[in-house]
Amino acid sequence: MPDTDSTTYSRFGIGTSDYGLDGADSLLISGILEVDGSAYFDSSTFLAQTASVSGNFEVGADKFKVIGATGSTTIA
Repeated sequence: MPDTDSTTYSRFGIGTSDYGLDGADSLLISGILEVDGSAYFDSSTFLAQTASVSGNFEVGADKFKVIGATGSTTIA
C-alpha cells in the first residue's frame, strides 16, 4: 500500500511544518523562495535564521525591538 500524506495545507517541496500549519489557507515552501518584486506581510513575521538587507530597512510602528538570549532592546 503506498504511503499517504495527511497534510491539510498546501506545499511546494517535500518539507513538513513544525509550526502548526493546518488549514487549506496555509502554505509551506521548502527550499529557496525568490521574489523579484514587492512582498507584503500583513501580520507577524518570524525568522529562525539569519536575515540580511541590501537596501533600506524601514520600521513603521515607531519602534524596533531586538530580542536575544540575554534580554531585549527596544529602539523607539
